[in-house]
Amino acid sequence: MEEASVSNRLRAHINAVYTRLLVTPRYQRRFHAFCVGTEKSGTHSVAALTARMYRSDHEPDYPWLIPRLTEPRFDRPEEWDAYLRQRDRRLWLEMESNWLHIFKIEQLVRIFPNARFILTIRDCRSWLDSLANHVLANDVGPIWRQAQRVYYRADQFTHQPGEEAFRDAGLYPIRAYLSAWARHNRHVLEVVPPERVLVIRTPEITKSADRIGAFLGIDPTSIDTERGHEYVNDRKFHLLQRVDPHFLEEAMHDCCGDVMARWFPERGV
Repeated sequence: MEEASVSNRLRAHINAVYTRLLVTPRYQRRFHAFCVGTEKSGTHSVAALTARMYRSDHEPDYPWLIPRLTEPRFDRPEEWDAYLRQRDRRLWLEMESNWLHIFKIEQLVRIFPNARFILTIRDCRSWLDSLANHVLANDVGPIWRQAQRVYYRADQFTHQPGEEAFRDAGLYPIRAYLSAWARHNRHVLEVVPPERVLVIRTPEITKSADRIGAFLGIDPTSIDTERGHEYVNDRKFHLLQRVDPHFLEEAMHDCCGDVMARWFPERGV
């Protein structure tokens, strides 16, 4: 019996060592950063900017990450630090561009004290239009639909008169989308210390090599600005043109007014 116990402990020790070897990085990162803008704000482009010279990826590991973020059976706060550390060592990215990290942004800031964060931000109107086009043009599958349902808190909103076009297209209520846009952008800036976050407006991504380089401590010429507008959706459904303009303006003002005033004052929302 004692012999079996020793054998089991030895086997467990060997497995632990083997696991560490598999996930232990074999080189130093030149920087460690997360791009945590909303979806359709340019996160794909930021990943592409740094992909030529650095380990960079867009929404990696999502089939495993999304269930952990959204299903009650994984709601174990005491395990998240260990999970995020293990995941980071397994991927060992220099740039991870992933809007899903908004779910656990506090933990990322705390457990990776040297990491930097890029917040890409797009004005709420063009973002809503782009998102509607994206959802209608692509069947993202059940896993992504699960993430979006939780993220947009769709069960807390109902369609209102004036947005029948969204209802008939099978989209969430407009205020669900706009509330999430504002909540996401506010939360990043509330949680991440100012010296660790760089805000880039989406149309300015391709012009931001110097700012990104200085922020990450890398040569700006290593940033591939030719890839600064990745994943363009050519299918346009012009859904916002079918929404009552007064309803849309009121929704944008109520949900997004403070964020827009700070980052897009010229839009006058």
